[in-house]
Amino acid sequence: MPAPLKATFHVFARRPRSGVLTAAVLVHALAALAVISAFPLLNRDVLEAALYGEDLGPDDGVLVLRMIVSGAALALAYMLVMASLEAACLRWLLREEAGRSGGFSIGADTWRVFAGNLIWFLVASVATVIASILSGLAISLPGLGAEDSLLFVFAGLGTPMAVLLLMLLPLGIGMGAGNAASISRRRFAYFDSWRVSHRRVRSLGGSYLLLWALWFIVFAPALLGIRALLFQRFGVMGLTDTLTEEGQALMIAALVLLYVLSNFAIVFFLAGLNARALEAAIEDGKIEGVSANVAQTFD
Repeated sequence: MPAPLKATFHVFARRPRSGVLTAAVLVHALAALAVISAFPLLNRDVLEAALYGEDLGPDDGVLVLRMIVSGAALALAYMLVMASLEAACLRWLLREEAGRSGGFSIGADTWRVFAGNLIWFLVASVATVIASILSGLAISLPGLGAEDSLLFVFAGLGTPMAVLLLMLLPLGIGMGAGNAASISRRRFAYFDSWRVSHRRVRSLGGSYLLLWALWFIVFAPALLGIRALLFQRFGVMGLTDTLTEEGQALMIAALVLLYVLSNFAIVFFLAGLNARALEAAIEDGKIEGVSANVAQTFD
């Protein structure tokens, strides 16, 4: 099997006990759905008013503030659930520690993964801001023609996409195994990932691109299709308004569920890919850590 393909599906490699990762996914899926379900339950008044075009009344400011605060708190809780899932997968892949309750934990490993994900989120946000600024500069150049011209659209969309790709691809390869390094070394070692990717840029890059290509093929059509149905009332893609309020609510629920499933898929496969990259680095002596396959600890 080619190296990129083998690394991408490393999460399915044979191990002494089966069902550990399946249990982790199921437990964390229930936790994620509980967190997401809490938002409409806590903000039912605001959501119903928005859905049916009603006024909130004199308490609208308090209700909107409650929605903002609860949304921020639940977003943090969702990120912690995803960090716990990644930590649980990495603990099993690298240390063969199954844990209890499907590996669900808000312990030290989860906070290390959460910190690593937060660093990557900040890096991606800065890259997005830079790309947006460059996009604005690109479309302000003279000679692009009207706003609906092909050259104008290419400058406005192609510029940020190219900038993001050029910035985030090398950073993603270099920082990808950071959480795996933290789990293996039992301390925050996110920036040790650069040693993991050293001299493995091509193979790691191929594995990451393959994984994201598969994700795009499987999930992007469904996500875009449901989104198009949701926004057809606004004339998107020339569709007409045929969805009832209940139909829109069901479509929103389907979009959320599919989004969660896509999140779980990428975290699940990335855990296997990054665990394999770390194991290879330990085998080569480029980094100290624990690996079940290497079966030794470097102190």
